[in-house]
Amino acid sequence: MRSMKSFVISIGLLITVSIVRGQQDGVFSNQLFSMQEFNPAYAGVRGVLSGTIMHRSQWVGMDGAPNSQFIAVNSPMPFYDMSGGFSISSDRIGPLSNTSLALDAGHLLRFSESSFLRYGVKLSGLFSNANFGELNLNDADDALFAANMRGKMAVNVGFGALFNYDDYYVGISSPRMANRKFNATNQPGMSILQTQRQICVNGGAYFEITPEIMLRPALLMRITSGAPVSMDLTATAVYKEIFWLGLLGRLGDALGVSVGGNLTDQIQLGYAFDASIGGVNGYTSHEVVLRYDMIKNGQKVSSRLRYL
Repeated sequence: MRSMKSFVISIGLLITVSIVRGQQDGVFSNQLFSMQEFNPAYAGVRGVLSGTIMHRSQWVGMDGAPNSQFIAVNSPMPFYDMSGGFSISSDRIGPLSNTSLALDAGHLLRFSESSFLRYGVKLSGLFSNANFGELNLNDADDALFAANMRGKMAVNVGFGALFNYDDYYVGISSPRMANRKFNATNQPGMSILQTQRQICVNGGAYFEITPEIMLRPALLMRITSGAPVSMDLTATAVYKEIFWLGLLGRLGDALGVSVGGNLTDQIQLGYAFDASIGGVNGYTSHEVVLRYDMIKNGQKVSSRLRYL
């Protein structure tokens, strides 16, 4: 049915357009692993060379459902308290595909052993393709769904800051500071997609419940012009610095759980499951993540930074 196809395409547009609860930035439920995508100040925050790989299958069972991948590497630099990193994210839904490449650079201002400010900049490029001709529509003359877009690229810049005081932290960022339009390749002048400037605010804490159990509440809020505010809330219990179990909620969109553990001092493995409660009820999403910290010469990622 055309209405269903139009609905799927509308959802797909959100992959690139960071409007509403967009698919491009931070749909990942394993929030503590994907913050570099939003905030370049997170590059190097763990104090060691660190790499992350994530995969998400969203709305499993829906024809043309989204799937997303995210790869990030970051590290402190051996000079002037600098840090750097890069990330690659890829999203696909139906005839739409998007790949983002980003470079991050940051600087650390340390006020005390447990208090610091990080700030950074992000340079990114978004590559988009769309082939609406793949769809079977009742109205084959619909101009929008006849449009195609191949190899379009948009360059953008962003900024971010992260302040930590003892067991509390707060961050603010704008991963893309400029609006960009993507016009159809075969219909010049027709705008298919548009990225919107977005402000992200995150925060959280790390509380000791018992000598063996720590609680990590966290919030991520995204504010986009012309769209409802998106908010992710998580509460994660960490047992003996080895195993974690968390609850998550995405305002008006999904509820779920996350589970994972530290396989070694260097390797973390996690899984998240969430169920839609918004406009696409009845579908579930699944996500896996693997992180590796290159620890050597007796280094260790502190418990607070491990779950920041």
